[in-house]
Amino acid sequence: MEFGTAGYTMDHVFVLYDRGSNSVWYPSETALEAVGGARKGAAVPFLQEPAPVPLGEWLEAHPGSTILLPTEHDYRMLNRPTLGVGLEDTDAGVKVRGVMEGSPAAEAGLLAGDLLRSFGGHAVAERRDLRTILGELSAGDTVELVVVREGKELTLKTTLRKR
Repeated sequence: MEFGTAGYTMDHVFVLYDRGSNSVWYPSETALEAVGGARKGAAVPFLQEPAPVPLGEWLEAHPGSTILLPTEHDYRMLNRPTLGVGLEDTDAGVKVRGVMEGSPAAEAGLLAGDLLRSFGGHAVAERRDLRTILGELSAGDTVELVVVREGKELTLKTTLRKR
């Protein structure tokens, strides 16, 4: 496999592209998984610490190798909590486009069409506000959401989970 950069997804998770198979790879908690292309469904497990062979020994035995190591940013993104919504910025505010089944958003009672006004006590004026707020929270945190539904303000609560 020969990996190149595919960029970041909307969730700010780094995605890799395998030039040899034209496959797109996305990290889960335990592996790099092919989510598109000829190798779709394949997985390369992450080495757990301690690695079976010290890095220096591996590079001596396989001098042409390139080692991909998750960065601190990758770990933060994988462990960042999720709400489970699709959002869009509108003139009226941040509108919920969709809610993932079984997600913290679904458990809170969020519905498509709701306008998100605040999250965890912080105002939400744009989608990126929610991403910033989520970046400061952890899985297990309980948060209040203030939404406007059919002209009425509602306060909902949910407990965040790891993505």
